[in-house]
Amino acid sequence: MDYTYESDTTILDDERVSLDIWGWQDSEIQPMQLKNKGREERFSYLATIDLKTDKITQLADLDVKNVSLESKIERDFGLAWTDAPYRINYSWDIQTGRDLYLVDFKDGTRTLIEKDASGFPSISPEGKYVYWYDGRDSSWVTYDVAQKVKINLTKGLSEVFYEELHDSPSLPGSYGSAGWLAEDEAFLVYDRFDIWKIDPKNPSGAINLTQGAGRKSNTIFRRQDLDREERSIDPKGQLLLTAFN
Repeated sequence: MDYTYESDTTILDDERVSLDIWGWQDSEIQPMQLKNKGREERFSYLATIDLKTDKITQLADLDVKNVSLESKIERDFGLAWTDAPYRINYSWDIQTGRDLYLVDFKDGTRTLIEKDASGFPSISPEGKYVYWYDGRDSSWVTYDVAQKVKINLTKGLSEVFYEELHDSPSLPGSYGSAGWLAEDEAFLVYDRFDIWKIDPKNPSGAINLTQGAGRKSNTIFRRQDLDREERSIDPKGQLLLTAFN
């Protein structure tokens, strides 16, 4: 069908009417939709191909679009997430939640880890745990892949692990972590000053490796990592630390 207005070449481009329609239930406000339009049109969905059978398995789809890959893939599962159910909240709260999944690279099946999670997860070196900092709960948490249970690592400890000097109207972040011991035996995490060793199987038995000396003397202890290829920390080795007062 020919529309006279559309085909009229005497009308200049800046004289043509442009209409963008937005509804209050849209997940993004109109300027954000226009800004992201090109990216959404070019979006690709991660898949795998078995070179022996030529079977293609789609890992991401419209429901869960994001699949995170480790820099060196050594296991047959990864992490997937979506913030679609909470995206509309972004208009007034940039710290939106996301649903976290484990995705099987062989068949694409997904296992829900956490709904509306606050944090960005990672996989421990041996793949026994998924871990992240929960900003809403101000705690480090892990998900036991084999047992399929969530474990709060720091909630029961006397010290706090959020940024104590955080002074903006948003959830405070963490002080980070030093890494995992070999075989995923324990996780080394920082508070404002000290370093804690926490076994996910026994969080209440956490050990303050720096024995509280950091907080007592206002000294920040942090592990100095000299090997960028290191997968995990040797529990029989030494921890080289920096100290800053």
